[in-house]
Amino acid sequence: MSNPEGDSPASEILLRLYIAGSSATSRRAESSLLDLQRAVGPKCRVEIVDVLASPELAERAGVLATPTLSYDNPDRPRRVIGDLSDAKRVLEFLGIEAKEKPHDL
Repeated sequence: MSNPEGDSPASEILLRLYIAGSSATSRRAESSLLDLQRAVGPKCRVEIVDVLASPELAERAGVLATPTLSYDNPDRPRRVIGDLSDAKRVLEFLGIEAKEKPHDL
């Protein structure tokens, strides 16, 4: 029997943020990512990949610009490049429903 709430481990959301070092842009993107994670709730897991430290991971993923947020949903993979500060808009684009209101609303 399937769970209508979608709380199975398969429904975990993985957001992967590709950044370049510790620049101001990278720090802002990390902060915005944490806001997104809080808004989505416990089913959201995040990974941060520094392309300067691990260029092979960025190359393998086809990341050409930073910051890039990747949501590798098997049905609908999406990427957001650049500014992540409008949490509501980012979540809508990714097709992720927020459990709580993001800070920028």
